[in-house]
Amino acid sequence: MIKKTSVFTCKLASAILLTSMFTVPALAKESLSAQINKIIPISSQTAVWVQEIASNTQSHSSVLFKKNTRQYFLPASTMKLLTAVAANSYFGADFTFKTVIYSNAPIIQGKLNGDLFIAFDGDPSLTQQDVYLLFEAVKKMGLTTITGDVYLVSKDENKNNWRAPGWSWEDLPLCYAAPLSQYSIDQNCIKAQLTPNKAIAAAQLHLEQVIPVNITSNAIYTPNNKDCDLELIPLPDNQFHLTGCFSKPNGLKLQIAITDPKRYAEQVLAQVMSSLGIELKGQFIQKETHIQPLQPLATHSSAPLSQLLDIMLSDSNNFIADSLVKKMGQKYDGQDLFKQGIKALKAELRFLGIDLSQATIIDGSGLSRYTLITASQLASVLQLIATDHRFQYLIQALPISGIRGTLQHRQGFNLKRLKGRVIAKTGTLKGVDNLAGFINTQSGKQFLFVSLENGISPPSKQNKRPAFNVRLTELLAAQ
Repeated sequence: MIKKTSVFTCKLASAILLTSMFTVPALAKESLSAQINKIIPISSQTAVWVQEIASNTQSHSSVLFKKNTRQYFLPASTMKLLTAVAANSYFGADFTFKTVIYSNAPIIQGKLNGDLFIAFDGDPSLTQQDVYLLFEAVKKMGLTTITGDVYLVSKDENKNNWRAPGWSWEDLPLCYAAPLSQYSIDQNCIKAQLTPNKAIAAAQLHLEQVIPVNITSNAIYTPNNKDCDLELIPLPDNQFHLTGCFSKPNGLKLQIAITDPKRYAEQVLAQVMSSLGIELKGQFIQKETHIQPLQPLATHSSAPLSQLLDIMLSDSNNFIADSLVKKMGQKYDGQDLFKQGIKALKAELRFLGIDLSQATIIDGSGLSRYTLITASQLASVLQLIATDHRFQYLIQALPISGIRGTLQHRQGFNLKRLKGRVIAKTGTLKGVDNLAGFINTQSGKQFLFVSLENGISPPSKQNKRPAFNVRLTELLAAQ
């Protein structure tokens, strides 16, 4: 549920832990602008916005520093701030996804002399266990045999729209960029671990759970070859083969994106029904048109949107972000739910007073390298989160330096001088290191800040300096 507050500082103070006092650096006598200008990197493109949050809603919040705030940058996962606000405004914090089993005939003496329908809703949190419990509920009604077919019902689009334009091809085999479909189980992701068998220099594959796909491997363990590469080869029907070698003695954790969500849903349903002893005489059929069946037999509801947004922001979950955008896209006619969803996202934020007419937005996760927004637009979203009671609970969902989410273990943010002070959304791609959120300063003030840095070249081992957003937040925290 949304918790209302009248003063932003109360909310922020409850979310950010105060730590020991800072040692004020020698630069403290300079203006804040002069201090920031001294640390801005010259080899990359940078935009910065720093604004003091007023102590009460009637006071004016002063902007303390601005640089390149109207230029367009790759937002990476800071894009999820826009997605969170738009989804909360569009659906409401209590919204849930629903996956429902229907039938078009009664169950008589264990037999369903008709068809079974399972309507998928694009629930990004639906698991194999949830599907099992759905069918278990129907099994308890006496079902042992389906004489007809099982229809997988979804307003799904063709496979060309399972991923947004601009996603890097290098990411596609990974769960980081798993295909988005309303047929969604376990976020269309297979988790496994490759461990070394040191006695014979081989590798063993261990799956986290029983899955209806096959992964073969001839990968080997080579502890003395640090340059060895592991290769994943996708095969038809959601099958995979691992080859190559690896050198880590503790093994490798693997997160493999399945290639065909529709087929994977069929495979999971077949496995679940078999384990429950439900016989299917017919076949699995994918159906995209809307149905008007009988009363539902079983329903699974996801956690409320507020909890999904907590996971999305804290862990920077791409799958949840883009599932929400595609769900919003169902408002409009058309098969490209990504494009329709972005249309709905922009319309919702425009209604809230945030102008994105000149921005280029392709997805809800920020994974696309075609998405471009400005620091001032991000700052407007943060101002809305800070001042509108409908969105203030999102502050508690953000990562906290050294404590929670993507800032818990991030280098620099887990040190004592920053631990608990920064509450912000990270945004990282190759060559991109962004941060946008709030900070509690040494003097008790609260700052809203946006730090966008694009075009970063990997530093050499001899010239490895703290990231710009680490140095910026250290400077702001010392104010």
